[in-house]
Amino acid sequence: MVNQLVQRFNDSIKTNRSLWLATFLLIPIAVLSILPTAVRADMRLYYTYSFEIAQGKVPYRDFPVEYPPLALLPIVLPQLLKVGSDEVFRHLYYVIFALQNVIYCVITGVIIAKMAQQQPKINTQRTIALFSLLAVLNALAILCRFDILPALLSALAVWFVTICRPTLAGVSIGLGIMTKLYPIVLLPVLGLYYLTRRQYVEVAKFLGGSLLAVGVTLLPFLSIGLGNLFVFTQYHQARGIQLESIPAGLILLAKQFGWVPVDIVLNYGAFHLVTPIAEPILKVLPFVFIGAWTLAVLSCLKRFQLERRSHYATITQTLLICSMLILLTFVVSSKVFSPQYLVWLLPFAPFLRTKQIHIFIAICVLTLAIFPFFYDPLIEMQLLSVLLLNVRNFAIVGLTAWLIADPFLRSSNLTKVQT
Repeated sequence: MVNQLVQRFNDSIKTNRSLWLATFLLIPIAVLSILPTAVRADMRLYYTYSFEIAQGKVPYRDFPVEYPPLALLPIVLPQLLKVGSDEVFRHLYYVIFALQNVIYCVITGVIIAKMAQQQPKINTQRTIALFSLLAVLNALAILCRFDILPALLSALAVWFVTICRPTLAGVSIGLGIMTKLYPIVLLPVLGLYYLTRRQYVEVAKFLGGSLLAVGVTLLPFLSIGLGNLFVFTQYHQARGIQLESIPAGLILLAKQFGWVPVDIVLNYGAFHLVTPIAEPILKVLPFVFIGAWTLAVLSCLKRFQLERRSHYATITQTLLICSMLILLTFVVSSKVFSPQYLVWLLPFAPFLRTKQIHIFIAICVLTLAIFPFFYDPLIEMQLLSVLLLNVRNFAIVGLTAWLIADPFLRSSNLTKVQT
């Protein structure tokens, strides 16, 4: 038995060598997270939440929380290991929290390896190497925030779909929604996958699993009233145009030419733009999202049809790319674009085509350059930082547009070949 376990561990190291290398790179960064730095601001908030809960206070009722209920799990877990005084443990909390995220990242990598192994034309080691590279580039967001957990749950949902476990896929998405809300945009694409195959029973199981997970997560908080619980949604609705978002980049660029007056204020835990054109833009953004989301869903439908007709991609790869596209659509049409948004995309990005993954790597590098290195100049609206922000934003918009158009271009090429 012991020999078998040792052999499996050795095989795992050989197969996922890049993943283990990334893990050993992330761990020292996690330890260094105890140093005072701006990137630790979210961790200070998490510690405050965990401290309040440890004092017997009920979240949402006794103090406001800006995240869904399951987000409290990774926030509170490090508090269970409390030793020493509050001031001493505060620094230890940061390290434990970061190391916890390393574990989530490794598990995500293992799931990605399993999905890559399902595809005969995909090089598993290359896929894991790409994921590892992306994990290191996004290390600050992975370690100092809990977004890797909903990313893990999203990847798990797609994997369960590929191995014909619709109920578990639904449960994973439901848990992801109750952790960070954004996985809700994946519901349509995974449901569409089943519908295009006329697997109506699987659709019901998938939706049932999602509702079950959401219901079970909300159950402990029913006593405080759903009105108090869902105050966190109002928090996000009240936010303005965040400094790093795509609309903000364009506004700051217009500011450089003296076209619009702009001020930057700190509220809702982030920097937001104050400008006369902010309100009209905020009113238009929901329609931008609906339009982009519709195009993305049509693109996914076309991919599913092509997959059935020509087998230009395996089921797994098609689902992963569609998941990437839907999440990208949400990011580019949002009034907020924080660095952790890229963490949401990490489970799916390694399956992009070569040129597309190169663009995404460039997006990650530019994001790291902007935050934290050029963030103060960006707050001061200096030209170089504004240009870096817009190059990053144009790149992610371009990647989104490419992914939307890709299946239609492939369909056109396929028709030419057949004729």
